[in-house]
Amino acid sequence: MVEREQMMADGFAIACTRRAFQRHCLEWRGYLMREFMRTHLSVAAFDLWEAHGEFNGDLSA
Repeated sequence: MVEREQMMADGFAIACTRRAFQRHCLEWRGYLMREFMRTHLSVAAFDLWEAHGEFNGDLSA
């Protein structure tokens, strides 16, 4: 099942708890994750984040 279909099947309340949906909503409102991360991380940390495909969750230690 595609992620969108799964979220629709689970319902709005459950979808709101998912990071991918939260990111989609924020970016739709103009809050871009890339710009936020660029201004809040060191250059090295931003490069690591970017190198890992702009991972939505926590990076392992």
